[in-house]
Amino acid sequence: MKYYPLIDMDSDGIDKVPMFPYTDKAAISERHHLYLAEDALHNFRLYTNEPYSTADYRGYKVHCPYCGAVFKANLPYQETEKS
Repeated sequence: MKYYPLIDMDSDGIDKVPMFPYTDKAAISERHHLYLAEDALHNFRLYTNEPYSTADYRGYKVHCPYCGAVFKANLPYQETEKS
């Protein structure tokens, strides 16, 4: 997997642009609070180290690391802890 830290490209913090990729998830999650993960099929998932609700990230314009187009949000994915 590849992990792309996201930086703000506007003063409002809405436009999010990916930087260079990491391959170490632990390293990126230590240094960046918001990042994209890309799997082998070129699917992307938004990760954060802070609590966010769907309403918090719906307004973001996250750009593709390859072509720069803005991603469309799919249904939110929620990880649940297994007891």
